Amino acid sequence: EVVNLNLETVLKSSIKVMDFEHLLEIYKLTEKLLLEFENIKAISIGVPAGVKDGELFFIPDYIKLSGFNLKKYIEEKFNIPVIIENDVNAAILGYYSLNEEIINENLVGIYLGSNGPGSGILVNGTLIRGFSGFAGEIGFMKIQNKTFQEIVTEGSYTDSDFARIILSISTIINPKRIILF
Repeated sequence: EVVNLNLETVLKSSIKVMDFEHLLEIYKLTEKLLLEFENIKAISIGVPAGVKDGELFFIPDYIKLSGFNLKKYIEEKFNIPVIIENDVNAAILGYYSLNEEIINENLVGIYLGSNGPGSGILVNGTLIRGFSGFAGEIGFMKIQNKTFQEIVTEGSYTDSDFARIILSISTIINPKRIILF
């Protein structure tokens, strides 16, 4: 997505990257966008992975990319600042920045998508990544002898299971809002 300084979407595009061969697609799209929109000053990419200093880790659906520093790769190719962020963290940051009435609140965004469940956590307006960048990985929470990841992947989670996750988050973070993506 290319967004201008007024936070208006100018262009929307996505690429499914499975392994190193698909990185060429990121390269091609980035090159095309930088030529088409010459005023681009930074690149931000959301990924379904744990991220630490631009390096991807715990990326189970794309194991070949584990340990790969996507930030360094793109910065070296294009000489432009790059931010690589967990996709749900990026979503909650976007929600926060687009809602001007929200100031220094505790927010949690929850996603139950195809890459498994995850959450993005803001405390007093600050993204919480945790010691190793793994905060918010609710898929590891246990519900009735299975992880939430297993239950979501099977498609067998119930309203009661989801309520347990919400309750756990609420007792620890005490968010003013929980946003479902």
